[in-house]
Amino acid sequence: MRAAPALRGVIAVALVTVCLMWGARPLVADGVEIPPHIDELTCKSFSASDRPSADWQHIDGAIADVVAAPRVSRAAAARARTALDRGAELLERAFGERAIAASRLSVCLVTERQSIAAAPGMNADPSVAGAAVTGARLAIVAVDTTSGDLDRIVLHEAAHLLASERARAEAERALPMWLSEGLAELAASEVMGTTDELHRAALKLKARQALPSLRELQTGLRVGASAPEIQQFYAASASATAYLVSTRGWNRIWEMLRITGKLPANLETEWLAHLDSIR
Repeated sequence: MRAAPALRGVIAVALVTVCLMWGARPLVADGVEIPPHIDELTCKSFSASDRPSADWQHIDGAIADVVAAPRVSRAAAARARTALDRGAELLERAFGERAIAASRLSVCLVTERQSIAAAPGMNADPSVAGAAVTGARLAIVAVDTTSGDLDRIVLHEAAHLLASERARAEAERALPMWLSEGLAELAASEVMGTTDELHRAALKLKARQALPSLRELQTGLRVGASAPEIQQFYAASASATAYLVSTRGWNRIWEMLRITGKLPANLETEWLAHLDSIR
């Protein structure tokens, strides 16, 4: 689907990304099962002698290893590594040095959405182009579905992995879905220099009286949510999170979650007032 420019980035990620827990079922990439030792090492790193096969590409980056299936172009693999390297400083500032240093991230690039649909917990959903397998610090991205959004989706999924790591360390609990998606989209947008688009997307929904309330965001997405509902959820989550970080800072968010497990009670009032102020 085509979206208005201000919404396009948010919707692209909203419709095609998901955060998963690691399972034992082997992954399949481009019709070929990923070798079992990738599961065993959880794709953390490969030396030249440990590559899954001569046909697979492996590129070391500053914070992540990119492992690309045979039909993924070298340009796409290099682009993913470059995006992660460019975002390393921001990701460390957002999620902390400890989350970065816990172990290397891995990004597995494939060329078919079915490769991700076959991952544990996916239920063969054909719409998914990016997944963060948090227990393995592994992101899987289908290059053929991302086109110009490859950088954003790779960064979004990497941010999911780091946010999950930080949340476990600080609060010993998983983040609510809206905040998890909001933090991931905000981090990707800050690296891409497109943060203002997050509020513009929310403003358009507000003008149509289609912007979910914070209470609705906290409820999460219902099973079987429609495409418009998904778009609205992601756009509102990203904008609310962007406001929260801009006024409190990344570290303060983690501090609040650690001490009280709650975010400011007046967040929604502040956020909506901010949207009104930038009309």
